[in-house]
Amino acid sequence: MSTTKPFDAKRYKIHPNYTQACLLLQAIELNQRRALPPRCLAHLAMFVCKTWETDPCQEKFKILYRLLCDLLATGIPESSLEKSLRIYCQNSASTPTPCPSVTLLLAISYLERLNQKYGPIRGTIGCGARLISIAYLLAAEYLHDNLQLIIHVSEKDKKTTQPAPLPVIPCPLDQTTPEKRAVIARLELEFLHFMDYDLSSNDPAKLVQWAHDFDTPTPALDYCTSADEGDDEMDEIDDDPL
Repeated sequence: MSTTKPFDAKRYKIHPNYTQACLLLQAIELNQRRALPPRCLAHLAMFVCKTWETDPCQEKFKILYRLLCDLLATGIPESSLEKSLRIYCQNSASTPTPCPSVTLLLAISYLERLNQKYGPIRGTIGCGARLISIAYLLAAEYLHDNLQLIIHVSEKDKKTTQPAPLPVIPCPLDQTTPEKRAVIARLELEFLHFMDYDLSSNDPAKLVQWAHDFDTPTPALDYCTSADEGDDEMDEIDDDPL
């Protein structure tokens, strides 16, 4: 009997399928093991800060930037991309992922879609961090469900694993107890509802290409950038595919 649970079809409007799996794998292979450039992370943190945080400021921006950096450090600790993909599909848990960069780009693209649908809705303190964390978990689950369709793993090699903990600062969401897992499950369902249960991506490779266009010499900035410089970066990018 398999120790890996099949995906929950009720969670998705567009179910994991071969086309989505191939698109996601293509994006991962394009990215390889590269982390997102610091200026790209600054751009993404500023977007979330300006869109979702009440009274966005430099300090809130720095918190979100740090969270993005911490999420990028949660990948499978395997130097070979091929091996990490296999380990990922062996595991029953969707985190850690073989490519946190692609997972994070998917997560932020979900936040952009929410913004396009509902406009800027200011949340309570820490809203940006919670949204990033939940979107990242859902992106990881969708990635996992899709890749398992095209990366074959024998039944004997499948493993029951525990989800990797999320960064505890500034968003103390973790899955160490049934109560905390229930809170995260509720937040995921709410997020899915507002996403119309559609986590698909038309062109994830384009997100990767866009992100690495930021890979230019990084300016000497305090904690990567200031809020004002983050504003400049937001204004520079007119063809943001997110």
